[in-house]
Amino acid sequence: MSLPESMSRVVIVGSKPRLEETVDALYEMGIVHLIDYTNDSDEGFAIGAPLSYSPKASERLLKIRAVEKDLGIKARKAKTPSMVLSDVKAEISSGNVEAVEQDVLQAIDKRNSIAQKITELDAIKSELKILEKLPLKLEDYSGYSSLSVFVGTVKEDCSAALAAVPNTEVFVSAAVKNERPSIAVFVKNEDKAKVSAILSENNYIEAPVPAGEGAPADVLAKIEAEILENQNALEEAKAAIVGVSEKYKKQIVAYDEELTDEVRKGETPLRIATTEFSFVVDAWVPTAKVEMLEKGVKDLLGDGVYVEFQETRGRNMHESEHVA
Repeated sequence: MSLPESMSRVVIVGSKPRLEETVDALYEMGIVHLIDYTNDSDEGFAIGAPLSYSPKASERLLKIRAVEKDLGIKARKAKTPSMVLSDVKAEISSGNVEAVEQDVLQAIDKRNSIAQKITELDAIKSELKILEKLPLKLEDYSGYSSLSVFVGTVKEDCSAALAAVPNTEVFVSAAVKNERPSIAVFVKNEDKAKVSAILSENNYIEAPVPAGEGAPADVLAKIEAEILENQNALEEAKAAIVGVSEKYKKQIVAYDEELTDEVRKGETPLRIATTEFSFVVDAWVPTAKVEMLEKGVKDLLGDGVYVEFQETRGRNMHESEHVA
């Protein structure tokens, strides 16, 4: 049977101002498995603070993840041409994340605005469908000070019962199988309670009267034409979103990958012990790569950051995490 890879425990120590470049160097080497520092482990030590760029990277990553959700992009599964890392970093630094976000939001907002307009028009259409069955114009339902007006649908024709209420005029649509009759009742204010009671007994559902004038059927025709126009516009807006997705997909995936790394790297000090003036990185390294680590620290960081060997043994995979 094969044995676990031999691991060596090391401590990397340096002055606190050099923590950021040390983290960058460790990620560049990609051979260190950090052991998380706990805040109460040693007196005089505390968990480090995120690196200076971490908050901005986190903010940008949230923006990119929101864009991915809006466009239906799954960065981890997306197959896109790779970008040069230096170009990705330059684009992120120059504000391209925000530029992409703005273009995507404009396309999404336009689609949502049109969809909302269609929803509103559909609601008016439903109201007009009820009113077109009655022989009244839209302006006939309002403008009264001494009359109360009830407009809606009922379970069945109850005009006979309503006609028994004094000073009442009733309009009911013709009976149609499996359809609720439309009804409009005009009644003196002092008798509206009687009408309300009769309507309630017949499962009355109020129907709002849209603003405007003219015959409901004529207004309905205009509304249906407007709905069709907006549906065409909605398809165009959806196509525009697909175009935006194709235009930026490669960049979005690359930004996600780079920002994810930046956030992970920027939050690395939260796993490291620090004092007012220094830091201590506790980690495992493959025994075969200890010399590589020592040379890498020397070449990348020079004097002032030191690697100290602690012990060698089989590594418990649950007590450390790879830094790469």
